[in-house]
Amino acid sequence: MATYICRLNFSAAMPELVRYGVFDNTQAAAISSCLFITYGAGQIFSGFLCDRINPKWMVFFGVLLSSVCNIILFFVCENFIATTVLWGINGIAQSNVWAPVLRVGALYFSGPEKDRFGVNLSTTVPSGTLASYVVSLLAIRFFDYRAVFLACGLPVFAVACMWLLGYHHITAGLPVCQYDRDTASTQVHTQKMSRAVLYACAAALVVIALPTAIHGALKDGVTGWVPVFIGERFSVTTDFSLMLTMFLPVVNVTGAYIAKFINRFIRNELLTSMLFFLVALAALAVLLFWGDLNMVLSVVSLAVITNSMFAINILLITLIPLRFARYGKTGTITGLLNAVTYLGCGGSMLYSGVLLDHSGWHTVLLLWMALSLLAAILCIPGGILWIRFRRKDDSLSESNPVG
Repeated sequence: MATYICRLNFSAAMPELVRYGVFDNTQAAAISSCLFITYGAGQIFSGFLCDRINPKWMVFFGVLLSSVCNIILFFVCENFIATTVLWGINGIAQSNVWAPVLRVGALYFSGPEKDRFGVNLSTTVPSGTLASYVVSLLAIRFFDYRAVFLACGLPVFAVACMWLLGYHHITAGLPVCQYDRDTASTQVHTQKMSRAVLYACAAALVVIALPTAIHGALKDGVTGWVPVFIGERFSVTTDFSLMLTMFLPVVNVTGAYIAKFINRFIRNELLTSMLFFLVALAALAVLLFWGDLNMVLSVVSLAVITNSMFAINILLITLIPLRFARYGKTGTITGLLNAVTYLGCGGSMLYSGVLLDHSGWHTVLLLWMALSLLAAILCIPGGILWIRFRRKDDSLSESNPVG
């Protein structure tokens, strides 16, 4: 939650930065993309590391550095180069948080409790989004866009200290899963299982990668542009557009539970994701053809899109990595999938900014629709390969139970 406060605050301040001529849309998109690209690249390394070192310290230093970057931006946010560099460092810092936290869940939970942990953890994303917009709105209303970074950075600094001091107290009474207690036994067992599932797992992950990247392009790409979209489409003030935008994370909290409920019947994270991509495609069509007629219709359509992407996020970025807990690879898989998610987001954010400056919102919405359709189609072969992997994994689980 804390990382989202210090991540989406730039999107909240972006309309003011553009309105006062500090940056144009292309420059603002480049700064925002810098965080997503460095965040995505950093996920590869953090996912690998958190399976091998104590996740407590990774989370602490990641949250701490993110808060410091935001506090410094209070003084230099009107300088394009300084802002770009600091926002890129912020992305690197935040890349050390999600995979290690998910790793903690893999360490202390198993079976249905593990899935419940993943779903509950995912609700911190819309909660953090809402908190970021609320704090940013108050900072803009009573001060200015520079105050956004200080108002978000200071409380997140406190959160980093609270994590460090409270981690042992929270985990002290929780038993560690068997496959994490007995490292030597797990290494032998993992090698045997890895041989049996390697090809099915690799094929599934390769096909999953592109829908995951597209979901990132739409999830944070659309969310990042919502305040600008509402402000430009309906000529409203920044604080009013932020008030409307705060409606989205309130709705998005339900996305995790809707996704888990539907997936109980489909029992395939990829095919369930396909359903949500199609829902988002329909909402984007409404936004394209009728969105400029009514502000309420636009906000509802945006809520459907972001809720669908959040549902896909819990399926692809949380539930799928947790399937690899018995192999001790939760952090690694989380890092890889998060990497492609935010590389896709960074590319989408930058390209959308260029399109917006040269072609307008009509072209941007067509791009998002094309991406949604492509992802839905790709989920079909991905779902088939994921079924094969799950079958091999389940058969090995029955013959070689762990924990």
